[in-house]
Amino acid sequence: MTDGEAPRLDVWSLWGKCFADHHSPKKVREYATRLVPYLMEQLAIPGLPRRALILRLLAEVADGTGAVDDFRDPELPPEPDHAAVARAGMLAALETPIRLLDDPKRKVAIRAAYLLSRLPDGAARSVGPLKARASTGDLDVRAAPVLAVGMLAARENVEWFRSLEHPVLRVAAAAGLARADVSEPDPEAVRVAAVGDPVFKRLPPELRLWDAFQESEKWHRALAVELATRERLKGWGRIEVKDAVLRWRTAARELVPILVERAPASYPCDFHGLVEIVAEAGEVSPEQADFLAEVLERGALRGGREYAWPPEVVAAIRSLALRGDTRSLPWLESALLHPRIGDVGLPAAVRAMAPHADRLLTGLDAFLRGPELRGNRGFDLVEVIYALVDWGEAAAPLLPALTTKFPVYGYSIIVLPLLGAIGPAAAEAVPHVRGVLDDESERPDAAWALWRITGDPGDVVAIITARLAASGHSARDLAPLLEDLGPLAAGAAPRLRALLDDEVDGFRWDRVGIARALWAITGDADGLVEPLLAAVTVRPLPDDTVTYPSEGLRAVEALGWLGEAAAEAVSALQAIAYGPARVTQWDAFLDDRYRRAAVEALGRVEGQ
Repeated sequence: MTDGEAPRLDVWSLWGKCFADHHSPKKVREYATRLVPYLMEQLAIPGLPRRALILRLLAEVADGTGAVDDFRDPELPPEPDHAAVARAGMLAALETPIRLLDDPKRKVAIRAAYLLSRLPDGAARSVGPLKARASTGDLDVRAAPVLAVGMLAARENVEWFRSLEHPVLRVAAAAGLARADVSEPDPEAVRVAAVGDPVFKRLPPELRLWDAFQESEKWHRALAVELATRERLKGWGRIEVKDAVLRWRTAARELVPILVERAPASYPCDFHGLVEIVAEAGEVSPEQADFLAEVLERGALRGGREYAWPPEVVAAIRSLALRGDTRSLPWLESALLHPRIGDVGLPAAVRAMAPHADRLLTGLDAFLRGPELRGNRGFDLVEVIYALVDWGEAAAPLLPALTTKFPVYGYSIIVLPLLGAIGPAAAEAVPHVRGVLDDESERPDAAWALWRITGDPGDVVAIITARLAASGHSARDLAPLLEDLGPLAAGAAPRLRALLDDEVDGFRWDRVGIARALWAITGDADGLVEPLLAAVTVRPLPDDTVTYPSEGLRAVEALGWLGEAAAEAVSALQAIAYGPARVTQWDAFLDDRYRRAAVEALGRVEGQ
């Protein structure tokens, strides 16, 4: 390094020290709070190498949350939010990134706009310079401040956004208008965005042009419709259309008919992608189901149900099964008889097909008796057994196949919930159930299953309560059993109440399951709304687990049980039932289940 050369910082090394976890670079460590003042000083040095990278690091720190030291001495004062402290350090030297907006190096100027966009508390000082910078220079350098203004003060600058005339700047301005959500989409801006101007490919993805469209139902839907009606739907366009369908209920209703109409002409190039979007869009219309059934007919002509299925056939089977459409039944039976033929999501399909149980018994019997295989089939076997719980007594014809699993280590604990769900019709399995009562790990489930089959509660409540007393974590498995027992489990109510009210460790337990059990046992809603409401206001709402319906679905249902006592949950339930946005992540069928459950719960809470 010569005398006049600026020092070259090892920014990547500093990056690793600023965050608690390399795999999740959003947890900011205390080290970053001490580093920020130094980096802000370095940025003021003209010609300093790697200034763009330093600005990116600072923006990532500003966008993070404070890491928490799990081993911190409890005698020390509360740990500060290290990300907030770091942001305060940046705000103290905000003039530095503002000056860098005019840096001759385009990458530095763009990254300076990006950093300013991550500091909303400095908007009063930065928005003016950002708007001024958008008036001159290269288009990508001008577009970056426009996007930054949209992230900082969209609603306050609607008229300024509308005054920008260049097509590229209008797209950047459209991002601000979308965030403000105060106007109808600009058709020209949507068209330019759909074409994908090269200017935006030169901008850092962190400026989140597409995020802005995705945050607005109207703009995202308009962009997706523009893409869906273009000559070819592939690559980024197909991804964006699918994202709109899975993000917005309204987008699915508008886009699915468009895709169904154009699908035949897209064969073979874009056909699979279109079918996949239509299949994953949830329950939109009868025409959608008819189209998917036609895909199966095409698949039957190409090779039938006994050969490996192409992706579009697998997607159509899965979609029709999840909506309970009987046209998927012959294909599901083939999947049960030939498990390697196609991954159609058997567990979810079996659960959804409970109303047509008799049509799948032959295939399920063969599937349950099949060889014990490792890998996907082993997982599917376990999950199908759990899915059959929803069938209840309708699964009784499968008992001979189920009882073959008892001698296999580990399978009895999986079969017990299903035997209990079958109830008295599972009487022939009683000797098998009694045979595992002495197993400490399986005793609660076995005792519950015996009660369900024989009607004699015996010591089931005492057995379950003793296990709960030993570990609150067991509530996830045991609370549903107590819920099913209802008032018979009155002896377990004090322990359940203690777990629910535990201010230290209560967050560790399945509070939804505990609340449901307490209601079923006591009929007293006191203290139950809070944990249930907390479970339905998170986003995205959770998916099913292998063993139970999702926590969110169980909470929605339970709020309905409480009736008028859950009046404070009305707005949360209305958002799930009638909101334009899906409440799940990448799962439209689960969103449909949440929507239906919330509508039913609202009827009960509002006394309709």
